[in-house]
Amino acid sequence: MSSESMVPAVAVVGPSKSGKTRVASALVETFTAWGLRVVAVKHAHHGHQIDRPATDSARLFQAGAAKVVLSSPGKVTIVERRDDDLELEEIAGALGPGYDLVIAEGFKRSSVPKILVLGDETILPAPGNVIAMVGDRMPNVQAPGFGHDEMDQLAEHVADVVLGCARAPAGARLVPARQPRRK
Repeated sequence: MSSESMVPAVAVVGPSKSGKTRVASALVETFTAWGLRVVAVKHAHHGHQIDRPATDSARLFQAGAAKVVLSSPGKVTIVERRDDDLELEEIAGALGPGYDLVIAEGFKRSSVPKILVLGDETILPAPGNVIAMVGDRMPNVQAPGFGHDEMDQLAEHVADVVLGCARAPAGARLVPARQPRRK
């Protein structure tokens, strides 16, 4: 899929236990409150399991189904057997219409804009395309820094940089940015 049809995305990256989920959740909550349809994507490089053992869907997957779809009122979950690890760009490009933003946790090697959540450890190699940092200690890097208590400001920065919009002061909707924001 071409990058033109890809849903705009931002990846929240950082060392383990740095607060990535906290930042990603706050952004999802803020953008959803603004009326955006947000897709959250979590990269689990050690694998994951969403189904409890011995359930019908787990038994179907263990039986060899290439894809298992669990459907219930208000929720659909799809588990697909893969031989590879999808890139974030592939996931965002396959979503189709109807979504405004992808907020991913992980995918530090992707080309999408990134929010670096600072922890006690340093990520090596350092991710590229960092548009913002979150943490208590800010290294001397050319990206704006935000504290964990500044998620609304971070969301406005992400809207400006990733979506080309700024939050309308009077409403919960996005409007085109009138002028570039200072960084």
